[in-house]
Amino acid sequence: MEMGIDNIVLLIPSLSPDEKLVRYVRECVALGFSNILVINDGSSSEYDLIFDEIEEMAGVTVLKHPQNRGKGRALKTGFEYCAKIEPKIAGVVTADSDGQHSPKDTMRVAKALLQEPDTLILGSRNFQLEQVPFKSRFGNTLTTRVFALLFGRRIEDTQTGLRGIPAEWLLTLCEVPGERFEYEMKMLMEIVREKLAIREITIETIYIEENKETHFDPVWDSIKIYRVMLASFLRYTLSSGMASLVDISVFALLSKEILAALPTEKNILAATVLARIISSGFNYLCNRRLVFHSKGDVKKSALGYFMLVLLIMGASAGLVTLLNSLLPLDRVIIKIMVDTCLFLVSYKVQQTVIFRK
Repeated sequence: MEMGIDNIVLLIPSLSPDEKLVRYVRECVALGFSNILVINDGSSSEYDLIFDEIEEMAGVTVLKHPQNRGKGRALKTGFEYCAKIEPKIAGVVTADSDGQHSPKDTMRVAKALLQEPDTLILGSRNFQLEQVPFKSRFGNTLTTRVFALLFGRRIEDTQTGLRGIPAEWLLTLCEVPGERFEYEMKMLMEIVREKLAIREITIETIYIEENKETHFDPVWDSIKIYRVMLASFLRYTLSSGMASLVDISVFALLSKEILAALPTEKNILAATVLARIISSGFNYLCNRRLVFHSKGDVKKSALGYFMLVLLIMGASAGLVTLLNSLLPLDRVIIKIMVDTCLFLVSYKVQQTVIFRK
């Protein structure tokens, strides 16, 4: 059966809206949206008239949280509701309630989702336009670059609320942790990790009075978002630091106590190899369970991890030797530079290959 706009649900989470939401919903209905779901995320009773006016429109349903639970939870409430709709829908288009999205762009995202029902459609704003506040331009540019560095996928507007989401993804996305603004970032991270298809379409960039109506806190919510993006890398750094301590401690114990009777050269070689084996095993367990939360095959991931360890060791020795002959720098400085780069390479390989979900 061919799917049409009737098979798309427009999902709008809302907290304490004004008349802009009423106008937006009315225009979306006029354009052809016949399934609109608005989540009242714990707004006080003074906003009941606005939600009542919206619910009286054809094809509009309003669900209410008794208290504010955050944008992430409001989206999940909508996803769970939409996943149970019969007959099955093609997907859901999410939109914000603060006037940042035009109805025409919302329809463009819906039609793009119908054309590519297995693809996440992102309505991306152009942050280089003059009307964009500096803090928004700077913040989104920085976030785009950090996201690309950490996850290997450049997304021009990681914070867009205008998204077309395939129906088959809805229940899976409900399992992604996050209750507030950080949830949308976690959603993107999960989709990129799983290498699912993403398409961006450029939409109108709307800022009304520098977006003062938004409930997004530029300080605390930004901290939460960056904490989400950097959490895995920070855990990886901590795991590596702990493994280094284990390596040094085991080396000291072996060389000074257990293997003290061996000749110096054999003592150092044996202590180094055994300490590295033990510390690498410790690092593998930490990365698998605590950093990347992998539930894949242990033998396969362990084999991949220890092969990577050997490759990194060989690359380090080779590159330090090569650069030492080419650059007028102390070999210790060269080793620090080389090992820092290899540290980042190792993180990406473990994240995207060895411990990929």
